[in-house]
Amino acid sequence: MRRADRLRTGEVAKSCDWRKAGAVSAVKNQGYCHSSWAFAAVSNIESLWNIHFHQPRNLSVQEVLDCSQCGAGCRGGYVWDAFTTVLNIRYLTSETAYPYKEREGKCHDVDQAKECAWIQGFETLPGDEEEIAAHVATWGPITVTLNSAVMKHYKKGISQPTARCSPDQVNHVALLVGYGTENKTPYWIIKNSWGKEWGEKGYYRLFRGTNACGITMFPVTAIVHSPGAPRQKVHCPS
Repeated sequence: MRRADRLRTGEVAKSCDWRKAGAVSAVKNQGYCHSSWAFAAVSNIESLWNIHFHQPRNLSVQEVLDCSQCGAGCRGGYVWDAFTTVLNIRYLTSETAYPYKEREGKCHDVDQAKECAWIQGFETLPGDEEEIAAHVATWGPITVTLNSAVMKHYKKGISQPTARCSPDQVNHVALLVGYGTENKTPYWIIKNSWGKEWGEKGYYRLFRGTNACGITMFPVTAIVHSPGAPRQKVHCPS
C-alpha cells in the first residue's frame, strides 16, 4: 500500500457524480454478513475498471470473503484486506462464476476464462476533504470508512453530523462516488451495500466539510490502469 500524492485542489470541479457516466455498478445487499469492507473494495474496482477500460464489471465479493487471509469474513475487516486479497489471488472473477452467499466459505479456483478484473495495487489518500474531492473528480470513486450510527436510520436528504456519529469510531466501509451542493449545503454521494430499498435507492448523502462521521479517517482506493502505461486522469460528470 502506498500513499497518494497531493493534488492541486484549487482546480477541482464544484460537483461530481460518477453515476452520470454509468461508471458505478448496481447497489448490492450484504445481508447479515458484516462484509462492507469487501463490498466497497469490489465496487471500487468495478468503477475504476469501467472508467479506465470502458468495460462494465460485476465482480465477486464472495471470492474476497473466502480467499482473504487478513480480514475476518462476516465478522468484519479493513478495506485494505480486500485489496491485498485481490493482489494475492491475481485477479477477481465475476459474480456469476463465484456468487455471494452471505456467509464465509472455502476459497476455491474458478475457470480462468471467467477472469474479470485485476489491480496494480492500492493507495491511501490524504485525510483532507478537499484532497478527497480532488481525487474522486480526477481519478474516480474511492472507498471510505464511516461511523454507521446515523446511517442505520437514514431515509433521504443530506445527513447532518451529530454527536452520535463520532469520527473516531468508524465501523463501516462504503464507496464515495461524488459530491455536490444543495441549497448551499455541501454533501458527499456514497454508495452503500444495504440494498436499493435503503436510503436514496441505496445511496447516502452526507454533509461535506467537517469530517462528518469520520469520512477522512481511511480513504483508500485501488490502482487500475493498463500494464506499462501511466495512469490517465479522467473527467467526472457534474
